[in-house]
Amino acid sequence: MEIAGLDKNLETLTYFQYLNLQWKRRYYEPGSFSMRILAADYDPRVKFLYTPDRPEVGMVEKVDYERTAQGEFVQLSGSFLEALYNRIYAYPHIKGKHTLAQLLAYANHPWYALDLYTVQPDAGAFAETEVEVSWQNDTITDCLYSTLKTLELSWRFALDPGTGVLVMRVWQGADRTQAQEANAFALFSDDSHHVTEFSYTEDESGYKNHAVVFYGSDSIGDPYRHDVYTANWQTEGRRWLMMNVDDDLTEQERTQKAHDELKKYPIVQSADIEVIQSGLLYRKDYDLGDKCDVVCHRLGKSFAARITGVNEVFKAGQHRVSLTFGESASTVYQRVARHGRGDVRGYELPQITSRRVRILMPGNDWQTATINSPKTGV
Repeated sequence: MEIAGLDKNLETLTYFQYLNLQWKRRYYEPGSFSMRILAADYDPRVKFLYTPDRPEVGMVEKVDYERTAQGEFVQLSGSFLEALYNRIYAYPHIKGKHTLAQLLAYANHPWYALDLYTVQPDAGAFAETEVEVSWQNDTITDCLYSTLKTLELSWRFALDPGTGVLVMRVWQGADRTQAQEANAFALFSDDSHHVTEFSYTEDESGYKNHAVVFYGSDSIGDPYRHDVYTANWQTEGRRWLMMNVDDDLTEQERTQKAHDELKKYPIVQSADIEVIQSGLLYRKDYDLGDKCDVVCHRLGKSFAARITGVNEVFKAGQHRVSLTFGESASTVYQRVARHGRGDVRGYELPQITSRRVRILMPGNDWQTATINSPKTGV
């Protein structure tokens, strides 16, 4: 893979003959790179790495020098350009329903201007797609990724090396599952001939299937309760998610809000797979962001997931490719803890004596009941 070194103005200075290159691509967060070169080839003016063979642009954030018995070497490492917006925060608070075109315009408001670069927002086919957001006290990079993730979308900076213009583009990988017919499908299993290493994980430690929603209050100040369930809660046993919502929401809006929050606590399936370039070919038959079928025959498990990570290693004329499908449970649940529950206020245990509540049972069956409990619990 050809690697060019660019200066701070994104103009080409040199091309590298690297000894080792690691190119780590990510779908829901900025990726990273690490490149080892001879010290004699190092140019301190190089601030970015560019390759026409991949859509990412690397920012040189760290330089390591080493002298050994084998010679003098320099290691260049850093994040891809999407991490540039980790330097600026979403302020003031942006909240409510917005189109993706509006959000990209907001992210590129003069308030956040990056003095050296011209950024051209491009939401493409997703420009009019609407999404509910609550951006506050987090970086623009994280806000964009977390918002687009709810739509299974991603974003990237694409560089036009001829003009130096950075295009801020919203994009989505292709659907290559067997449930569709528009694209050739790609399947990865523990007995596929193009798979050399295969690991599968299923984690339900943070799974929730029953939302207990509190809102408003009655004549004596006790909150009303609205219960919302997933389809399989009766066979799984209840796993509560406690939440408060705004008092002015309708019954339908509360129910939808609860279902949206429950989706953030799924049973998490993921797989890490190392592949060889035989049969299915990387970048031709599948790529970062593509949704594929994954089957673990040994355990009788299968799921469909996007390729959320690709680790590439170029060394000694060899090219190794490792794929990550889905996300780990720690990543999924920690993201919810970090970013909160969207527009849902954090739960506080209500102080209640007795009250009548309406509970939504499966099948949209509403039941009314009187609940008596101490002031310290439900």
